[in-house]
Amino acid sequence: MKRLFFSFALMGGVLICAAESPQVFPKGKLPDDSRLKPLKDLNGHFPFKVPATLGQWEKRKAELQLRVQVATGLFPMPARTPLNAVIHGKVKRDGFTAEKIYFESVPGFYVTGILFRPEETKGKIPAILCPHGHGGRLQMHSESKVLDEIKIG
Repeated sequence: MKRLFFSFALMGGVLICAAESPQVFPKGKLPDDSRLKPLKDLNGHFPFKVPATLGQWEKRKAELQLRVQVATGLFPMPARTPLNAVIHGKVKRDGFTAEKIYFESVPGFYVTGILFRPEETKGKIPAILCPHGHGGRLQMHSESKVLDEIKIG
């Protein structure tokens, strides 16, 4: 009995291996799918047709904005949440103050930075926000450049 079962199983396996796989398209024909076409690179020709009217420009602007929003995961736009901004660690320097700040851009995700403000001002004035990054030696955020920006206003 075991021998008979083994023989049928072996025969079935051989027949399955010998059978042709089912074909949806004729041999050598691929489906018309843009994902299967050759990849584009920057060596190709990409002509830009300038929109003729303001309406065409506005339409193109809306299309490009939608593309960028979708590509960055901002479509649909997330609901606005409170920033919960905190200013702490004020340091007085010659002619300006530097304050450490952080705020919640989205719940649980904090953006940190240093807020530089000139001293002795009245009314509204511009301020410089220098966000911290992970560039370190690759960024040119020297204190002298920040001081120049503060003096310029």
